[in-house]
Amino acid sequence: MTDKFYCILQINVKGMGKDSAPVEAFRSSLGSPATFDYGYANFDGDAVLNPASPDHVTSTKPKATTTADIDAFARIDTAGTFFFSKPINETDADLYPPSRVIDLKVKQIDPLDVTQGVQLTFTSPGDDYDSGTADFYEIRYTYDKPSALSFSFSNEIPISTANLVSGDLLTPSVAKSAETFVVDLNDIPSDRDLLIVAFALRATDNAGNVAEVSNIAMMNLFLKPPEVSCTDDQGRPVNTEPFEKKKQCKTFYQCSNGQLFTKHCASESVFNPIRGVCDQPENVPACTTGVYVEDNAEPTSIPQSKPTCVSDDGLPLTTQFFPKEGDCLHYYQCVAGVLMEYTCPTGLLFNEVIQICDWPENVPDC
Repeated sequence: MTDKFYCILQINVKGMGKDSAPVEAFRSSLGSPATFDYGYANFDGDAVLNPASPDHVTSTKPKATTTADIDAFARIDTAGTFFFSKPINETDADLYPPSRVIDLKVKQIDPLDVTQGVQLTFTSPGDDYDSGTADFYEIRYTYDKPSALSFSFSNEIPISTANLVSGDLLTPSVAKSAETFVVDLNDIPSDRDLLIVAFALRATDNAGNVAEVSNIAMMNLFLKPPEVSCTDDQGRPVNTEPFEKKKQCKTFYQCSNGQLFTKHCASESVFNPIRGVCDQPENVPACTTGVYVEDNAEPTSIPQSKPTCVSDDGLPLTTQFFPKEGDCLHYYQCVAGVLMEYTCPTGLLFNEVIQICDWPENVPDC
């Protein structure tokens, strides 16, 4: 008996490589008979025997088919190996850019010394999104107009290798690594004490794919040391009410948890150092025109730290209402060690004697 097996194996190979493909064929009888044919009948009806057929059949009619069982069989062949090469077409090119950096942060290394530079930190992207290693970084910054980095990144000020105290723009770390750059800004305006500076970056891979611009990281850049420390005599952080920035009408300071923050009054208003709020210019003699005039300046109160609500033994206190020093509009109360601040309605002032907000004529000290 002769068995035959035909198979066409199609392999789609992309790029360069080699492969081998084993081919197996199986046949199991499962109890079925396999045909054993003695011959065939011609057009005249005579039987034509196969050469190997038993020589005892002569008939003018086709011989009946005889069957017999056979065992299961298998055929195995291996096609061997082959090599295939072709030019790389456009679909083989690197189409995926580095991922967008979303955790860029910036801080001034030493608020008392701007020459120490600023520090940038972020997580490195890869060559293809978050996989592999990018080819290089592009970092840019701007003064006072952070949104420009989103809309016109390529037009803003670039960081070059000459600006870097540490870090390498041309040698990014592998994806998902912590990156740190220290930058020396050599174009800081000399006529200002404080600047808002914003940074953004993007990565490019070796195929020229460019990532989206990162998040924008902003900071207050102190060009001169802050005028006020936000710690007490023992070095502990303090919180204060808003207070004056010397010779400034539109900006003021406030300490929060030991950090000094610079804040700005809304358009058409100026900071009133007596009341500790942004006010109409006519209520601040030194800033009636919106620009500080020293000849019109009046003595201002020294910023006071907020009262504490703990006893000398460190136990939390609960108190009656008590006045806020130098401010009749606001008053305090300690509740289970927490300082609560309240504001009287318009036209009323806090009366410590009767513990309520009262008409001004009933509060002679105010």
